[in-house]
Amino acid sequence: MKVSPELVIKEISDILLDIDEDDRALCDDIITNLEKTAVDYIRKNKVIKIPYIGNYAFNRLYLNLKEHHKELKAYRKTVDIGTYKDTVRNLVKDEKEKLNREIKTELHLNKFRTKNKKRYYELATKHGVTYAKVWLIFHYKATPVPFDEEVQRMFEVYEEC
Repeated sequence: MKVSPELVIKEISDILLDIDEDDRALCDDIITNLEKTAVDYIRKNKVIKIPYIGNYAFNRLYLNLKEHHKELKAYRKTVDIGTYKDTVRNLVKDEKEKLNREIKTELHLNKFRTKNKKRYYELATKHGVTYAKVWLIFHYKATPVPFDEEVQRMFEVYEEC
């Protein structure tokens, strides 16, 4: 015999009735804060970390494909189904590649941040986190330019003017 699990749903009023009156105000504040934080993270499409429940993360590929919905809807009406399926497959493939490149870049930036941890935290405390992140991105993407005497002379002439 199969037993089906039941989903128990409790609202904030039900939870507060089970708690002593001394702790109700504190628990009400904690629950309200958790709800507000979860809503903020859902609106920003970020990972939500809820204690004793776990993490909830959005599928980034789905969010990227959702941006093309209107275009695909109009395109579906104009072409046959085989062409439409091929187009959607190619779009999904391109979006997966784009997402993989973004993830690799994030991983490389995190590695670069750990290598330059001391400098990053100095800049973050002195100028702010945004400045430190921009510094990281700039130094991660910047490539050294070889010295050229002719360019240096042109710069000095321009500087004198």
